[in-house]
Amino acid sequence: TMEEDVGRPEVLLINRYVRLHSATANIASALGFLALMWSTVVLLGGFIDDLLLKEFWVLTALSFLMAFR
Repeated sequence: TMEEDVGRPEVLLINRYVRLHSATANIASALGFLALMWSTVVLLGGFIDDLLLKEFWVLTALSFLMAFR
């Protein structure tokens, strides 16, 4: 039964792995969101004058890739 399995070392190990994996995925998703927001601010904000043309297109391509991911 489920109550008997809770204390088993295998179950504890799997539960730890699942929690670590989900936390890592959440952190990666949040960092991706922040990168997309930052690139949007750079592209639409006042920093566009400081970018070279090549940097602008690389940043635009990366923003689209992150948005469509």
